This record gives sequence, structure tokens and C-alpha cells, in this order.
Amino acid sequence: MPPHVAVIEGPALQLVQALLAEREKLLEARRIKGELEAILNSVQEAIEVAGARGIVYL
Repeated sequence: MPPHVAVIEGPALQLVQALLAEREKLLEARRIKGELEAILNSVQEAIEVAGARGIVYL
């Protein structure tokens, strides 16, 4: 067997695959969270600028 080849048993391989899949889900969730935070911050800025009667406060 070549020196750069590793043999991994089935259950261990499945665990590694599951961990990698969960990592991908976490990265996607963090990306979406960042996008939603940007949207909420934009909405908050608009609320601070215009009052309930539509009067713009600077």
C-alpha cells in the first residue's frame, strides 16, 4: 500500500462524512444569518429615519 493511503473502517468513515456534512450546513447557516442581519440592520436604519407619520428626522 502506498504511504499516502489510509485505511478507515466503515463506522469511522461514516462519522467523518456526517461531521463534514454538518460543517457544510453550519457554514450555510452562518452565511444566511449574515445576510439576514444585514437586512434587519437596513430596516432598523429606515425606522430610525422616518417616524410613524412619515416625517423624516435627520
